[in-house]
Amino acid sequence: MPESLTSALRSDCLASLALQPALAQRAAGHRIAIIGGTGFVGTWIAEIVAALNDEFRCGVRVDLLGRSAPAWRAAHPHLAGRDDIQLKTIDVRSSFELARDATLVLYAAGVADPRVHASDPFRVQETALQGLTHALAASTRLELLQRFVNVSSGLVAGTLPQQMQVQARGLKESDLGLLDFTRVHNVYAESRRAAESLTSLYASQYRIPVSTARAFTFIGPYQPLDAPWALNNFIRDALSGNDIRLHGDGNTRRSYLYGSDAAAWLLKILTEGRDGEVYNVGGNEPVSHSQVADLVAGLTVPTPQLVYKSQPAAGGRQHDFFPDLQHVEATLGLRQAVQTEAAIERAMHWHAHRVGVGRRLRPTIDAS
Repeated sequence: MPESLTSALRSDCLASLALQPALAQRAAGHRIAIIGGTGFVGTWIAEIVAALNDEFRCGVRVDLLGRSAPAWRAAHPHLAGRDDIQLKTIDVRSSFELARDATLVLYAAGVADPRVHASDPFRVQETALQGLTHALAASTRLELLQRFVNVSSGLVAGTLPQQMQVQARGLKESDLGLLDFTRVHNVYAESRRAAESLTSLYASQYRIPVSTARAFTFIGPYQPLDAPWALNNFIRDALSGNDIRLHGDGNTRRSYLYGSDAAAWLLKILTEGRDGEVYNVGGNEPVSHSQVADLVAGLTVPTPQLVYKSQPAAGGRQHDFFPDLQHVEATLGLRQAVQTEAAIERAMHWHAHRVGVGRRLRPTIDAS
């Protein structure tokens, strides 16, 4: 990776850490085990740990456990070569052990890709439940464990009776509605809901200090553009020189949390979370697909057209998905360093230069 890109990532991490001035002290000396650690979340936490150690001499160590450790090592040599970052290849569907001196454990393994929900639903369920069972069992054997955080999803809320009210304010941690368990495409949300119950059982029976982080929509470097999510597709279309394709009328809303903010928030939950608490982890600014497509188009040369590929579904904004953040702001003081437009700019800059199409960026972004 070019040094200019790694320097930009370090600046992002420092900006996110600046909003959490006590985090360096809280994290100092910990050994963090991240299961599913070679994905987006784990890679960004590795960046945050590197920043903490280089800038503040915190002595944090992180173990990244995942299926693709060799590929991760090859793709991220600036992180893989560090003494404070260790890699281990595992398949969470088989039992595994954690380093005996691990103090914090984050379970971030999961199959969020909706294409896999349809094609291989058993893998989705096994990763969420069997993998989590193995992680919790391994954690019961850690004498120094201070916190286990399960990364869940805001999708566990399901369909709520007061859907219109929720669309106005976002999903609270206490919002829980219906999920149709007979529909295969709900396997991810159902598995995540069952996983939250599983962590509660372990907390009760084995006295493990457990918190839950419900993830919403993330964006930034390290997120593949072939992932089947709207903003990723918009960026891929634009950088490929194609029109930006939207499904529906573009009114569906999401909010976006940049990678360095997501990592800092999760580290805050690991070090300061409370037993049994659920914390929303997502952006604070709901924006429609049309709005983010316009942003992407405006950052691209030549400016692509927006092409609407299908008619909107009945129910209008029934697929809105963004969190209410009052709880995390009040209890943990979590705030975003990178707002939506800047997050999109940084993601586009990183991806464009990674694939050699920096010429497609407007000069104002390319110089940022």
